[in-house]
Amino acid sequence: MSGDAGRGGVVTLQLSAKSRKSSSSPSTHPPAIKPPTLLIQGDADTQTSAQMNRDFSAMGKEIGWPIQYEEFPGAEHTESWNSDHLRYEKLVTNFFTRTVLLPAAPTGWDVRRTLLAGSRRPQ
Repeated sequence: MSGDAGRGGVVTLQLSAKSRKSSSSPSTHPPAIKPPTLLIQGDADTQTSAQMNRDFSAMGKEIGWPIQYEEFPGAEHTESWNSDHLRYEKLVTNFFTRTVLLPAAPTGWDVRRTLLAGSRRPQ
C-alpha cells in the first residue's frame, strides 16, 4: 500500500485463486486500515476473475471499506484503458482528486481550477 491511508491513497491488490483460499487473503482478513480503493477490471480478463473482484467489492461494502468497482466490457487483463480511455482517465482522475487531493488541500484552494489551469499547488 502506498499513500497516506488516512487521507486516501493508492492500494494495489493482486488476488489470485491461491490467495483467495489463503488465510492471509484480504477477503478473509481485511486490513485494519481500509483506504479508499479503486478496482478497475475488464470483464474479458483471463488472468484475474471479474467475479472475484465483484465479490471482493461487495465484501468491502459489507465491512465499511470504500471500494469503487468499475468494469470495462470486453477488456482483457490491463486493457481497460485501451477499451475506453476517456472513461478510464475520468475514473482515475476523479478518484485521485476525491481521495487524495481534496482531503489534503489547504483551506480555500480550488483543486479543480488549479488542475484545469495546470498551475502548481500553492506553497
